[in-house]
Amino acid sequence: MFRIGFLGPGNIAHVVVNSLKDDPNLTLYAVASRDIEKAKEFCENYGFQVAYGSYEELYSDPLVDLIYIATPHSFHYEQMMAAIAHHKNVLCEKAFCLNHREATQVFAAAEQAGVFVAEAMVPAYQSSRTIIDDLLKEEPIGDLISYHGVFGASIWHVPRVHEKALGGGALLDIGLYPLYFALSHFGDDPRIEQVYLQEVNNVDQSETIILRYPNRLKATITASTVENLGMYGEIFGNNGSIYIENIARPEWIEIRNNKHEVEKRIANLRVGSGYLEEFMAAKEDILAGRKTSSRMKKEDTLTLLDYLDRIRWFQSS
Repeated sequence: MFRIGFLGPGNIAHVVVNSLKDDPNLTLYAVASRDIEKAKEFCENYGFQVAYGSYEELYSDPLVDLIYIATPHSFHYEQMMAAIAHHKNVLCEKAFCLNHREATQVFAAAEQAGVFVAEAMVPAYQSSRTIIDDLLKEEPIGDLISYHGVFGASIWHVPRVHEKALGGGALLDIGLYPLYFALSHFGDDPRIEQVYLQEVNNVDQSETIILRYPNRLKATITASTVENLGMYGEIFGNNGSIYIENIARPEWIEIRNNKHEVEKRIANLRVGSGYLEEFMAAKEDILAGRKTSSRMKKEDTLTLLDYLDRIRWFQSS
């Protein structure tokens, strides 16, 4: 049995648990909330065995093999550090922390405690990631010129998005997906060329970020919490383009020529929500004795947060 403990039965927890509840390889064991009634309701609805009215009870339960943290961004650091102090393995929802400094401290604490900790970044666990890398190596569109990654959804009304105290903002909530795509597929050494942020009450509502790679490839990241722009990526070369529908969980890919004609379509890439793969990868890593993820590597999380820090600093300077 591999027993999972959910910390925080909020919106994302409801979405994630539906991907896990029928899998025989995982045991939905415990859920903890500061409101015991919410914990009990979640427990009963999804077949958990134990409901706790405090996080401390979850940290202290000796039967829990992995704690999944599903609270707003601003609480991740404190909760991961507490779980690690109790020698618990942790899978934390993105964004892993608010900044690079916090993440560095979390990984250091986990290493010292000898426990596993990783970020639940869905695209890192998708098999389509390898397909895209292989396509780029094959160079079906010739020399790469540019990439445009877009994620726009009308979610500004959601408290975790617009409240600064919860770690709100387009960049941390959805902008990290097109940014992660660039860093994971084109390399982690681009220069930040331009940043345009639209802010409301000191929280970024939307942004456009332009990165420039040493090979001159231009990467443009567009994120919005007020416009339904979709979620896609398009890579342009001198002989055509590669279009990816849904860069968080790629659904299909089209290779197009310079006349915008589809020369090849790779369909049916997405299987499920992608959340189950995160937990199965964590289980595999933990049972193999690994202390960080073999999919969403420690270095990937730290690089992503480093760029998020640098983007915010670039805008403010």
